[in-house]
Amino acid sequence: MNKAAVIVAVSMLLSRVLGIFREMLLAHAAGVSLEKNALDLAFMIPDILNHVVSTGFLSIIFIPIFTGYKVAGDEKAGWKFFSNVLNTFGLALLILVIPAFIWMKELISLLTVDGVTPELLERATYYGRIILPGQIFIFVGSILVAVQHTRKQFLIPSLTGLIYNIAIVGGGAAGLALTNYTGNDYGLAGFAWGVPVGAFIGFFALQIFGAKRGGVHYEFIIEPKHPDIARYFKMMLPMSLGVGSMFGP
Repeated sequence: MNKAAVIVAVSMLLSRVLGIFREMLLAHAAGVSLEKNALDLAFMIPDILNHVVSTGFLSIIFIPIFTGYKVAGDEKAGWKFFSNVLNTFGLALLILVIPAFIWMKELISLLTVDGVTPELLERATYYGRIILPGQIFIFVGSILVAVQHTRKQFLIPSLTGLIYNIAIVGGGAAGLALTNYTGNDYGLAGFAWGVPVGAFIGFFALQIFGAKRGGVHYEFIIEPKHPDIARYFKMMLPMSLGVGSMFGP
């Protein structure tokens, strides 16, 4: 446990440092500008969808139910529960992501106050469509992280935030370098592209590798009426509503 605590603490510290560096790089690149405001605004719809499926609370909800199967000696049912949660809520998120991608501009316009200029709205829509697919990888990765935690695997899950921030910083630096080299204004697109890239590598690809090392068993099961899916949803709902209230007026 001491070793695991050190691993998680070091990873979190490095991730925080990179997060600060990311903000410094953003401030240097854009300052207070239309591009920076557009990038900030672009995160609104992805963040709302993230909270709808309670990605930030997945471990709190998933681990007790999954561990209950293990304690009861029915690990096969536990893996079915894992697959069912991943498929059922992943499909629900995908159903929300597709129309959000198509009508990103209308959704941002609907949820923002008056005073958003057409140019700002266009840039926010552009960035938002780049960022949005990353939420699917973050959702899947969060469940895989929870599974690894139940297997007492901490190193690979602790790298999610670190790799995510490295990708954003790297993308931003590459975008700025490309702008300086070509003379074309790419804005802050590099930072936006860093989000899905970092989510894919840190939350998805790496966590699949870690989960496989832990003996994960996946099945294509979609049973939304299963009692444990209903239980999962009942635990998730108040958390989603509680966090979602922050987006209110």
